[in-house]
This record gives sequence, C-alpha cells and structure tokens, in this order.
Amino acid sequence: MRAATAVLALGVLLIGGTAAAQPVPDESSRVTMKFSAEDMGHPAVRLAGACPVSVVSVSDQRPNKETVGYDFKALLSADPVPWVGEALRNLKAHGFAVQDPGPGAIAIRATLIRSYVWTASLRINAMVALDMEIQRPNGTPVVAKYRAFGSKTNMWGATDEFMTTLNYAMNNVLLKVAADLQKACSGA
Repeated sequence: MRAATAVLALGVLLIGGTAAAQPVPDESSRVTMKFSAEDMGHPAVRLAGACPVSVVSVSDQRPNKETVGYDFKALLSADPVPWVGEALRNLKAHGFAVQDPGPGAIAIRATLIRSYVWTASLRINAMVALDMEIQRPNGTPVVAKYRAFGSKTNMWGATDEFMTTLNYAMNNVLLKVAADLQKACSGA
C-alpha cells in the first residue's frame, strides 16, 4: 500500500512538473501573417474564361485567434485578415481581373475558419480552411467550403518557415477557389 501511494505521489509530481515546465510563448514565436504567391509547390494555373471578381469582405472566425500552431511553444498569430485578403486578391495570377466591388463582378465574402501549422519529424504541415460566399453577377449566392494542406521540410526551424507552409496551404486553397469562380463566370 505504501509503495502504491509513493508511485501515485511520484506520478502526480511528474505530471504537475511537466505541466509547469511548458514554455511560455513570447514575441519571438509570433508568426508574421504575410502572403506570398511564390510559396507554392506548383505554378499558378491561368484559367480561360475568368471574369472580374471583387473581395468584398474577409473575417476571422477561428476558434483560437491567439495561435496558429505549436512547435515546442505556442506559435502566436498576427491578424490573419490582411493575409487572407491579399491571397484572394492574388486570384489575378489565375487570370481573374480583381477589382473593387461593382456591377458585373463576382463578389467574394470569405471567412477564415482554420489556419494551423504543426511539425512531424522534419516536416512542417499546415492546413487552411475558408468558408466563402460567392455571389454571381445576377445576385445568386453560392456557399462553399475550402480546405487545403501544405507541407515542407523543416530546414532551419525558423518561425518564417511556418508562414511559408501556411502559404503553401493557402495557395492550394486558391486553386480550388479559382476552379469554382471559373464555373461561376460561365454561369454553371
């Protein structure tokens, strides 16, 4: 009985010690949310029949707005709304004329649901999820969900590598968005 109590006490001490030893995130772990069209594993596909589009709104509805992942300590998140907006404006790389809201343009309203990075061995992985409302020029809305993954080798262990991986995932989301926008342009 005494041995069982000692083992239980040691277990509680070890678990409590582990929880107390978790590193506290600081500003050095803040991920700068900056979009880069170059961070993709494929060339941008220019689509025929692309029409004018406008990014009307972008919002952040992630359950955890403080972090974008964990790598020995929490990776703090900067505001991702400008990052998502810049990514959507880069639909021009896929042949779309991105313009201010106006007649004849497809209106895009995007909501960031998830943006998360994690490590596995020497890989950095990222997932981005957007909910979007695409409003055709005739006023008909189409609601869609987009999820994409990105992965790269962790070469240096630098915080910037996490943003590069998030950009891989975002550029993969843009491929899916562009395909749906092309259908909306043709009226399909």
